[in-house]
Amino acid sequence: MYRKRSKTRKIIRLKNYNYSRPGYYFVTICTEGMVNYFGRIVGGKMYLNKFGKITERNWIDIPNHFSNISIDQFVVVPDHVYGIIIVVSAYMWTLQSDNDDQCNHAYMRTLYNCDRTKMAVPKIMQLYKSSVTKEINRIQNEFHFQWQKSYYDHVIRNKQSLNQIRRYIKNNPLKWEEGKNNWGWTKGSLFFRPNIC
Repeated sequence: MYRKRSKTRKIIRLKNYNYSRPGYYFVTICTEGMVNYFGRIVGGKMYLNKFGKITERNWIDIPNHFSNISIDQFVVVPDHVYGIIIVVSAYMWTLQSDNDDQCNHAYMRTLYNCDRTKMAVPKIMQLYKSSVTKEINRIQNEFHFQWQKSYYDHVIRNKQSLNQIRRYIKNNPLKWEEGKNNWGWTKGSLFFRPNIC
């Protein structure tokens, strides 16, 4: 049931991008080894088991733990969570400006040391994954639940892309049996997800 954890994973965050900047972020989180921990899909409908319900509840709860954060479309499927996080306004621990390349500013380097773990989206992902892991492992003893290291993100830059991603998330269970949820991710489309899971 469990596959060996990979030793290293390529960091796929946008270099020098401030992930506390207001906007929409599409994230994909995978279970370690692509194990179907969260339930099953039958006839295009996701049936959450107790671990899937924990995963879903913790996602819905994200705005209760982070000020200025909202959530949009999301879905829990057997071995993934897909969701859109909205950073509504600037986070207090980062400087906001029109310049995305803030890590090149001396003041930014001195004050924050460009620590990505203190930026909004990485911090949310870290705490979300940790909360789900602790809760699942507390109630079961058959296996040790783990997420795959890191996660995939996509900075949503326009309404067309937002609407396409919303449709992708909403329809994902319907397409699961057709191709293990790889549909719609092609080069040349509005967004492209590398094979990270």
